[in-house]
Amino acid sequence: MYIQSARTRSVSFSTFIKVLIYTYLYPQNGYYERLKQRFGSGVQLHLSSEVALTLLIKWLPGRVPGMYIALDERLEKRFRKVIERLGMKILIYSGQKELVEACETKHVLAVLVPDNYDASHGRYKKRFEQSTPIKIAYQNRRLPKSIDMQHDVYLWEPRSLPRSVSGAVLVMGAEELIETKLRLKELSSKKPRLSAGDFVKDLQRALRGYENRYRRLDRRPPKIMARLLYDIYK
Repeated sequence: MYIQSARTRSVSFSTFIKVLIYTYLYPQNGYYERLKQRFGSGVQLHLSSEVALTLLIKWLPGRVPGMYIALDERLEKRFRKVIERLGMKILIYSGQKELVEACETKHVLAVLVPDNYDASHGRYKKRFEQSTPIKIAYQNRRLPKSIDMQHDVYLWEPRSLPRSVSGAVLVMGAEELIETKLRLKELSSKKPRLSAGDFVKDLQRALRGYENRYRRLDRRPPKIMARLLYDIYK
């Protein structure tokens, strides 16, 4: 059922055309197939890095509420609520020395490492790779680059496309994360999806100020694009 709503009135005709192009263009160009060629068949797409990290932490082996997730200080603002909502604590580090000390701290389950730490000094790099926490390499850049430091999980939010269109790419390579990978794949297969046609129909109604009362569309273009990825790509 479509009802009149002020939320949808800022959906412009240009936004509709843009979404229409993304809806039918990217599946034809094999966007997901290119990701599988780059990262392997185990690559997973998620709505955003926040969603990907939430699901990942939730199903990490050995997770116990009250354990720590180590974060670079520049990522604290973005991911603090995600981590604390799952009952975990945050350990902030800044620089190579504090990163290694965080990895060697007791009760640290995982560490999220931005790509600027890839050029770490040799002695820090060795201690980092020998530490026990699950290592999550995080990139927020146009193209993925090879990560020299050893890691267990790869989280990439590409900027070559609008951020919310491309979503987040999650790749797990460590053997101890096989169960987590299967669990996330199972969750992905069960999530409700829209067809491309139904999605465009909702946007057409939004141009006239109506929205589906059971399937609300955010009026902001980036969020609309994100919903497109979440519903259509498999």
